[in-house]
Amino acid sequence: MAASTVAQYLAALPADRRAALSAVRKVINENLPDGYEEGMQFGMIGWYVPLSVYP
Repeated sequence: MAASTVAQYLAALPADRRAALSAVRKVINENLPDGYEEGMQFGMIGWYVPLSVYP
């Protein structure tokens, strides 16, 4: 079953992959423009402008 949250997705990864992905996520999240959100899309972590901001 695919993860429905970022936390579930990360918890399912092996420790070495989780560490690498966490480093990449940190850089992306620190540089993400205002209004964007992190979430699950198509079974993987994605960043997007939510429909509440951009209909």
